[in-house]
Amino acid sequence: MALFTYSYYAKKVKFETERVEKLKTKLNDTVLHFNNKMVETSYFTLRGNDNAQNHLENYSIEKLISKIENEIMEKNNDPNGNPLVEYGIMNDKKFIINKIQVINHRWIIADFSNGELWGEVLLQYFIEKDESITFNIIKSTLYTK
Repeated sequence: MALFTYSYYAKKVKFETERVEKLKTKLNDTVLHFNNKMVETSYFTLRGNDNAQNHLENYSIEKLISKIENEIMEKNNDPNGNPLVEYGIMNDKKFIINKIQVINHRWIIADFSNGELWGEVLLQYFIEKDESITFNIIKSTLYTK
């Protein structure tokens, strides 16, 4: 009986150890896969674009992105809606920008809505000598319901 018990538990420990090792390998592969996807996804962002960062070498990228996002979001307080959205007021509702992605040293893409309609706008930005930021609308699109 003792031999049977020893044999059973020895095989069980070996089986569980092998199972844990397989799970670790699978987990490492999954983490590597998602890390690669994250790097690929961040390619079209200022944070992931070394060339654009080199162009902005005099600026802290994180502070610049934060400043850009804050300035765009502050424009949502306009009673007529965010002026960076070309559509004004529709159905008595103003458009505001919800999400912002700084693509590189010159372009931004933003998602906007008025609660019923949604769209995206491509913006161009410039950092002026006084460190202020100006924005130009390149193109926007409004999705149909």
